[in-house]
Amino acid sequence: MVGQLLASQLGWEFVEGDDHHPAANVKKMRNGIPLTDAARPGWRLCALITGWTATGKSALLACSAPKRAYRKSLRVAPDV
Repeated sequence: MVGQLLASQLGWEFVEGDDHHPAANVKKMRNGIPLTDAARPGWRLCALITGWTATGKSALLACSAPKRAYRKSLRVAPDV
C-alpha cells in the first residue's frame, strides 16, 4: 500500500514482485509454503528492471529479497 501510494505520487508504475513468480510459486506462497532457493530462478525481475533501464522508464518495484544472492540477481549491472 505504501509503495503504491509513493509510486502514485511520483507518477511511476508500481510493480509487485510476487506477481512475476511462476504459477507454481504463487500457489506455494498462497498456501504458506516458503519458497526454496531452487524455486526462485523462475522469478524474472531482472529482465523487467533491464527493460525499464533501457527505455528510461521509472517504476517502483516491491519485492522481498532477504538473501544477498537474491538481491544480487536483481542488479542490472552485476559488478555494482
